[in-house]
Amino acid sequence: AGVALLMLADREKQRKRPLLVAAGVFVGFALLTKNEGTLFFFAIVATRIIQLRRPSPLRTIATEVGYIAAGSSPALLLSAWHRHLAGNNELLKAAGSESVFQKLTAVSRYSAVATAFAEQFRAFDSWMLVLLGIAMMTGFGGPRRRSMLAGLAVTLGVLVGGYFVVFLVTPYDLAWHLTSSTDRLAMQLQPLMIIFVFCALPPLEE
Repeated sequence: AGVALLMLADREKQRKRPLLVAAGVFVGFALLTKNEGTLFFFAIVATRIIQLRRPSPLRTIATEVGYIAAGSSPALLLSAWHRHLAGNNELLKAAGSESVFQKLTAVSRYSAVATAFAEQFRAFDSWMLVLLGIAMMTGFGGPRRRSMLAGLAVTLGVLVGGYFVVFLVTPYDLAWHLTSSTDRLAMQLQPLMIIFVFCALPPLEE
């Protein structure tokens, strides 16, 4: 819902501000799901900055991100309070460990994570490749639609990249963590991938 509202904000120039705030509200809802939601929040902010970077001055970028943050502010405050009560995040315990460098340089871990991701994509999302292939054959349309698709690709890339790094440095047994989590993460990405596919397909007038 947050991504869809951001896309509407880019189309509805006169209603852009309230749509950005509404997008922030829904991104805030995701933020309250803790680890994955926090990554999603930063993915949305990063996507917005990258999308606006070239044609827009710094003030415009700061204003738009500010509206999103304003909508997310109740969730940001609540999440910060909850994290303060909860104490240290287990997934971040390894951040100060000497083994982090060893994990990040272990080729076997990269291979294991990549294999698990590929298996989950094949199981959950391989049917989307057919639709995406059709969309690519028909072209991605004008600059506005290409910009939307680029933004979605950046969001998906940040999310997948974040998941990948978490698995690389996880303090848990890697095989167990992959088996117990990758299917859930794959399903969380499905709504964005569906939006991507339908944005790539040409509208009826084309």
